[in-house]
Amino acid sequence: TYQGTEDPALLSLMVGSRSATDLATAFDNSKSSNVRSAAMRRYLGDLNYTIGFRLSPAAGHPIVVGPLTTGDTTPVQNLYTLVFNNAFLSPSAQTTTLLGQYNGASPAAQPELLTRLNRSVLQDAFTELRRVYDDNIAYKHLAAGDGFAIMANGIEVYTFGFSDHTADRNDVLWHNALLDANIAGPTMTVREGQTFHLDLSNVSMKMRPDLFDPHTVHFHGFPQAAPIFDGMPMASIGVREGATQRYYYLLNDPGTYFYHCHVEATEHMQQGMIGNLWVYPKQDRTNVGTSFPKLPYRDVANSQQIGSGKHQSGFHYAYNDLDGSTYYDKELPLQMTGFDHHFHDEELAIQPPDFFHLFDDMPLLNGRGYPDTVKSSMPVPQSVIDSLDPQETPTSAGFAVPGSKQRVASTFFGSDLPKVGDYILLRISNVSETDFNTLTVLGLPMRVVGKDARLLRGPSTASNPIGQDLSYNTTSVTLGGGESIDVILDTRTAEAGKKYFIYATRFTQLSNDHEDYGGIMTHIEFAP
Repeated sequence: TYQGTEDPALLSLMVGSRSATDLATAFDNSKSSNVRSAAMRRYLGDLNYTIGFRLSPAAGHPIVVGPLTTGDTTPVQNLYTLVFNNAFLSPSAQTTTLLGQYNGASPAAQPELLTRLNRSVLQDAFTELRRVYDDNIAYKHLAAGDGFAIMANGIEVYTFGFSDHTADRNDVLWHNALLDANIAGPTMTVREGQTFHLDLSNVSMKMRPDLFDPHTVHFHGFPQAAPIFDGMPMASIGVREGATQRYYYLLNDPGTYFYHCHVEATEHMQQGMIGNLWVYPKQDRTNVGTSFPKLPYRDVANSQQIGSGKHQSGFHYAYNDLDGSTYYDKELPLQMTGFDHHFHDEELAIQPPDFFHLFDDMPLLNGRGYPDTVKSSMPVPQSVIDSLDPQETPTSAGFAVPGSKQRVASTFFGSDLPKVGDYILLRISNVSETDFNTLTVLGLPMRVVGKDARLLRGPSTASNPIGQDLSYNTTSVTLGGGESIDVILDTRTAEAGKKYFIYATRFTQLSNDHEDYGGIMTHIEFAP
C-alpha cells in the first residue's frame, strides 16, 4: 500500500505492471525461485522505518511504503547503508549523486535533499523488488577477476574469468569473488520477451595486481539496444577495477549464443573469459493443446513416440518453428575452446605473452578436457587455496568457502540420464581463437536445425506460409571461431544403458598437451 502526499504515479512508475498489493503478497509468501528471495526477506524485513519497507502481516499489508517526508529522524546514512549493503542493491547514479550532495550540504539545505534522496532510494529498492518477483525481468550479477583451473593432465593454469554472484550481498561480493574465475563462465539462460538486467563488477586481478585491465560483457551475435551495451571497447565502455556496469537487453531473438569479454579480446578469451548463454523461445509457453504438424506426441513418462501431436506443458523447442520440428526433451551445452598453457604460464610469471605462437594445446569442452568432461564435479584448485589469505576465506558472516571453478559438465548424470527415444538438443559453440573444430556423434543421427541463433528456415510463401525447412541431417558439424549451431539427436535407435561418444574428429584435438585420450570428447549415457 502507498501512503502520503507524494504523486501516486510514482508507485506505478516503480513497480510497472505489478500493483503494490501483488508485490507485497509475493514478498510475504516468498515463493519466488530466485536464490535471493529468502535473503531479501530477511534484510528488507529488518527495515522498520517510516521511509522504506517493513513487514507487517498482522496489519494485512506485508509491505508498507510510508510517506516521504522530511520529518523522519532516521539518519540518512543508516537507511542508505541498510538498503544498499544488506539488500543486494547497487545505488543508482542519481542516488549516489544525491547522497554526496546531502553530505556536503548546509543544515538548511539538507531537509529538501533528504526528501529527494529518500525518494531515489525507494525507486532503487522497488527496481530490485521487480527483479526478484517480476517474471518478465531476468537479472544476473557477474564478477570479473582471475583464478586457476585444473587441466585433465593434472596441471593447474592461471585464468581470467567470470563468476556468478547474484546471490551475494554487496558487502561480501568483493570477498567471495576473489580468485573465483569460472571456466567456462556461468551458464546464463533467459526467455524471449524478458528484459535482462546484467551487472558486471570488476574485482581486479589478485595474482596480477599490476594489471589494470577493464572488462566487458559482449553478448555475441545479439542485436543490442544501444552500443554502450555491446561490450565493444570502440563503441562501449570498459568496467574499471572496483566499478560496476549495468547492461540492459530486450530478449526478442531466441537461440544459442555465448558471451565473452571484448577488451583485448584475444588475450582475455584465451585466458577464459567466455560462457554459455541461450534464449528460450516463446513457443515453449504456447497454449496447451496447440497442434503442431511435425510434433511427435510424447508420452513423457515412457518417452514413446505415438505420432503427430499437440503441445503439452513442459514441452521445449529450440526455436519458434510453428510446426514443432525443433522439439527436444533434454539439452546439453558443448562449448569448444582451448588453452595454450605456455601463454597462461607467461601471464602468471609477468612475462609478455607470446601471441605469435599461440596454439591451443589443451582443447576443452565447457572448460574441461576428457575425462574431466564426464565428471559430475571438479575439486577446488590447490593454487586457489594456497593463494587466498586466511582472512579471505571466512566461513561465517556471509562469506563463501572457495568452490569448484569448472562447474559445467558435458554429459548427463543420475536421474537426468536420457531415455532411449528422447530428442537431445546439443547447443554447440566454438569460441577458440586458434582453431576450426569439427564435432561428431558416434552412432546417433544428427539434424542441424539452427545456426548462429537463427532457425534454418526459408522465407514464407503463399503455398508454404511458415517457410521452407532448411534443416539437414549430417554426421558431423564444423565450426569456426565465433559460430554456434543447434543439433538435435534422434535417439530412437540407441540402446539402453550404453554410452555414445561425442568427439572432435581431428586427432590433435583429442589430447591434453599431446597426451592421448583427452581433449574435446565426452559421452552420453542412456538410462537402463
